[in-house]
Amino acid sequence: TLTRTITVNGPVVIITMDITATHPNGHVHHKVGTATRTMTAGYATPLNPLDNVYSITGNWTNTSNNNATAVTITSPLIVKLNCTHIVQGVISYVKGSNNATLDYGNGDCDAFAVFTLNGVVHNITL
Repeated sequence: TLTRTITVNGPVVIITMDITATHPNGHVHHKVGTATRTMTAGYATPLNPLDNVYSITGNWTNTSNNNATAVTITSPLIVKLNCTHIVQGVISYVKGSNNATLDYGNGDCDAFAVFTLNGVVHNITL
């Protein structure tokens, strides 16, 4: 379900997910949760989409053959349309006893992020 509203600053899209996909071999994937995308800049300049900035929040659970992964955006993801990659924000993952985070940084338009799995830090290139 998509719900789109327009505020003074621009559109807000709320996505409510409850999706199940079954493969021919019987493998089942299920995703349930919500995500919200809010335009935070660029609404006043519709002829210049490259100045658009979006903030994304939400949480959901992915289940694949009874193995669940909880996903939470713990710091809003910031997307600038003039940049190829997400520029800021943190996503947290929990699967069984494993905990991971993906940190996109401080807002700089670069291809670097930090992935942490069970306390072990890895600098990665997107």
